[in-house]
Amino acid sequence: MALVRAHPQLLVETNDKKSIGYEADGRKVALASIDNMASIQGDMNLAVAASRDASLSDNGNILVCSSAVAIVITVKSKALIGWDGAVSIVQYRDGVGAVTFAAGAGVTIRGDLSTPAQYGFKGICRIPTKTDEWAVF
Repeated sequence: MALVRAHPQLLVETNDKKSIGYEADGRKVALASIDNMASIQGDMNLAVAASRDASLSDNGNILVCSSAVAIVITVKSKALIGWDGAVSIVQYRDGVGAVTFAAGAGVTIRGDLSTPAQYGFKGICRIPTKTDEWAVF
């Protein structure tokens, strides 16, 4: 499956690694990779069934959101969580309930925060040069 601009998708690379990433300005950016499909369940996916705060352990993982009701992943400030450097968090909408990211107090998330269609991805990335600013991809 090919990468689609600003819409992360799983793809298979020629070196047998599976990755999630996006394309920006003509270059492909992999956010997370694994060596075999069995690793996806244990290494990349974190099951989410209800709204919660984003955590350090979400960095580089896919949050698989499976619910019949809305799920909100709230991004709290660096002072509360301890974010450091570039951080990327991807959500996958597996259930029928809407899934979105929300900014906690003092946090700015720039970009389109609309809910992806069911079976769609949405991600955010912390901008390392800014304390509490994130961008949607």
